Amino acid sequence: MPPPTYIVDYLQFIGQVRGNYTVRDERGAGVQQVCHTRVVTVDTLTIDCAAPGAIGAKWVAYFPEFGLLRGVVSRLAGPRTVELELQLSDATRRRLSGTIRWMVRRGRGLTKDMRRSPRLTPRYPQVDLTVGNEQWDRALLIDISATGAKLTADRAPSLGSVVMVGSIPATVVRSERQAFGVEFAEPLVLKNFEQMRFGKE
Repeated sequence: MPPPTYIVDYLQFIGQVRGNYTVRDERGAGVQQVCHTRVVTVDTLTIDCAAPGAIGAKWVAYFPEFGLLRGVVSRLAGPRTVELELQLSDATRRRLSGTIRWMVRRGRGLTKDMRRSPRLTPRYPQVDLTVGNEQWDRALLIDISATGAKLTADRAPSLGSVVMVGSIPATVVRSERQAFGVEFAEPLVLKNFEQMRFGKE
């Protein structure tokens, strides 16, 4: 496989980054699958995947480097390649712009690859989990970091769901049967956050 090409002038990242996605039909049903980026800009996302879906299909995709991205299929570029028109808030678009620049600079060796927030096992795993307006019972924290957490429950919320982990807002970025991962809306800044309580004792 040829090495990725990095183009910075047009805020464009060209290369393979592994992620996962859910395509939803008119009824809201969807299945999570693996995908890889081809081209990432602040407006469009070109992806290789097994099931591109139809033009107009709504996508929710997650990449560790780029975060959660929502969009609509605007073009089928091949049997397994799809182009999305991204539907992002101004804040998310600014964050994506900065990430693309950083990825390009990292590819050119102009910046260091910083270590991600370490994940720790919480001392108090019980958590009050709210999905939409519903309180979920028997949810447990598997691990946690300043930017997100992995949890388990009787069932897993769908990708892209907005949840409350205790009193902390988060978005579901991975969902696999009874285990799922969330990304916090804002990083935790408290020291010793692994000792924080997110539920009843």
